[in-house]
Amino acid sequence: MQKRQIVVHRGFASDVAKQFNQGELDFLYIGGDHTYKGVSADIECYCEKLKIDSVLIADDYSLGGWWGDGVVGAVHDALSTRQCIVVFALGNQIVLKRIG
Repeated sequence: MQKRQIVVHRGFASDVAKQFNQGELDFLYIGGDHTYKGVSADIECYCEKLKIDSVLIADDYSLGGWWGDGVVGAVHDALSTRQCIVVFALGNQIVLKRIG
């Protein structure tokens, strides 16, 4: 059995994304810039880095914070332009699964 681990990478999403190949990541948790532009850029940087059937979790998926509809809008746009589906949402967390 292959040993698996979670590794935290800190930095700007566009810089950290360069460390990974397409289809390399099993799991991604985004908790960075909450603006629409920032969340969209994070999703753009990482969507293809995820393996098929892997998940991306977005933090603060709500309309109630200082970020307005930034996170919600970016996630909804990703659902309409990327091959991903919502598999779970609870509180302010949403889990998207890459399906293609």
